[in-house]
Amino acid sequence: MSLSSYPRWVAALAVVLVTAVAAAPAGAATRTKLPGSVPPWAKASTSKGAADGAQPVNFRVYLGWRDADGAATLARSVSDPRNASYGHYLTPAQFRQRFAPAQADVNAVKSWLTSQGFTIAYTPTNGHFVAAEGTVAQAESAFAVTLGDYAVAGKTLRAPSSELTIPSSLTAVTGVVGIDQSAQLVHTDRVGADAAPSPGFRNAPPCSLFWA
Repeated sequence: MSLSSYPRWVAALAVVLVTAVAAAPAGAATRTKLPGSVPPWAKASTSKGAADGAQPVNFRVYLGWRDADGAATLARSVSDPRNASYGHYLTPAQFRQRFAPAQADVNAVKSWLTSQGFTIAYTPTNGHFVAAEGTVAQAESAFAVTLGDYAVAGKTLRAPSSELTIPSSLTAVTGVVGIDQSAQLVHTDRVGADAAPSPGFRNAPPCSLFWA
């Protein structure tokens, strides 16, 4: 049955739908938000405008452990003297074999980052994260956000105005660290070399009865 057999409005609607599908971006994919990727200090009231698109950005994309619950259970059991597994630690190679992110997932993250113009800086042997370098403009495009500068604690720091997003196909990714500059707010308290210890200070005893 041809479109001419239907009322004119039905035929018109069909043409609109076909045109919309044809106009959809090639390779368009759904995206997943990364909760918590907007730091609490990035508020509209402290905004100082858009970040410089040419500013360099260094960040890490973290991948979750395979069977994270199993890894946590193992850590508790080998540390508990009452458990039959006490002291039966895994070697680094054994841990990676059982719990490290799949190499295919690591490669997928690298491939995506490279396609977005980033340079891969480093990936540890366990594949827990992929470190990359690029610019603010590249980060805005890759993570579909706008980055701005904010006044906080006497500093001007960069942060996204909305949650970062990534392609939904990157299912192993758990978070991205470094797009915002929260790390600049972390510091240690400086105490003079001649400062007296607190009243509750105690020298710690040995942690175990044996070594190796």
